[in-house]
Amino acid sequence: MLSADDLSDLIKKSDPSVSYYNPLETDNNSSKKRKRSEHWNGFRRILVNDVKQNYIICGNCQILLKWRTDDGTNVMKKHMIGCKSHSAVPSSFSQSISTFFTVDIRNKSRATRLAKHKLKKAIAECCILDSHPFALADGPGFQ
Repeated sequence: MLSADDLSDLIKKSDPSVSYYNPLETDNNSSKKRKRSEHWNGFRRILVNDVKQNYIICGNCQILLKWRTDDGTNVMKKHMIGCKSHSAVPSSFSQSISTFFTVDIRNKSRATRLAKHKLKKAIAECCILDSHPFALADGPGFQ
């Protein structure tokens, strides 16, 4: 098995020994037919000289991720949360935060300050408990 750095170098050089494999694509020669998670749609296994490596690559941002069979789709799920190339919620289904509460115009500034404080606290708690980077709240959805 290659190291992440060695594999990354081969990929950058478009080395012909590197190929990609999608487990969702059925191998007609295989007697084992396993149901695969749809998370594989955005990821590919990496092979070097037809030997499967312990890495997968994100099809959107091209980041190399350490992966073993025992990991299942956990690595993919965690990556998709932080990957700016993956859209967790389609824009047609996005709602603005103001649709979740109403504000009396007389108490707007107080309510806005209170809502911002609660939101900051909830985001910090989410980042800490779920091991997400604080940069999660830097995106345009939080502006």
